[in-house]
Amino acid sequence: MHRRRFIAVRLAVAAACLAVGAGVAPGPVRAAARGWVEVSTVVEDRLETAVVARASDDAKAQIAAPDRFEIVDCRYGGGTPVHEGRVRLEPLDADGPNHAGYVRLRYRVLVDDRPVGEARATVRGVVRGPALVATQVLRRGEAPAADGLEVVDAELTRLAEPPLRAASELGDVVPARTIGAGRVLTARLFEPRPVVLRGDTVEMAVVTGGLMVKTKGRALRDGAPGETVPAENLRTGAKLQAEVQPDGTLLLVRGPVGGRRR
Repeated sequence: MHRRRFIAVRLAVAAACLAVGAGVAPGPVRAAARGWVEVSTVVEDRLETAVVARASDDAKAQIAAPDRFEIVDCRYGGGTPVHEGRVRLEPLDADGPNHAGYVRLRYRVLVDDRPVGEARATVRGVVRGPALVATQVLRRGEAPAADGLEVVDAELTRLAEPPLRAASELGDVVPARTIGAGRVLTARLFEPRPVVLRGDTVEMAVVTGGLMVKTKGRALRDGAPGETVPAENLRTGAKLQAEVQPDGTLLLVRGPVGGRRR
């Protein structure tokens, strides 16, 4: 008898989980509903089913559009035994989803508006949404070709930062390292395109006080606008640090200029 009841309870929980998790559609983050759950017997299985169904819904609300949380499994984590009466679940906290796809939720259990304890649940799922991915290997330092990028519905559960959503978000950047095909792209994988390459002979301006002297220099490292790179003054052989300008020249400022020293 107990065995049959145990199986019946588990089937009810699974059905509630699947019913809430099926047909997930993207939507904005929303406040958790606070509806009543009727409990008409002195057993806990009705509360378990209600908590699992409620937790499934609340776990999905943790993710904002255009992304969504697709539920894989829901588990009841225990709670205060409930006698018959009108039971309401009030959310206390929801943590997740973490990189493994788990959301842990905790509720206050009220019977006829009187707090009687707490209930817990854990929901496991995956985060999915539109993301820019590499359709071919992207080489370090080379601008990605348009046909090497595609927006697809991708799994985002383990991402530590938001994905790029469109190729237009890249701007004038290049991969900071080689990126494999199929990789979901994020801003951290790219760096500004260098306008000065190591070994280039470039125009160099040396400013001392109000005096500017122009000369030839050699960049000793690749550099993008605004970056400081080591360089060599070809006239004197001196090694120095200079700032890369948008036009590909180098600028070295010596002495106080506007309270700054470069």
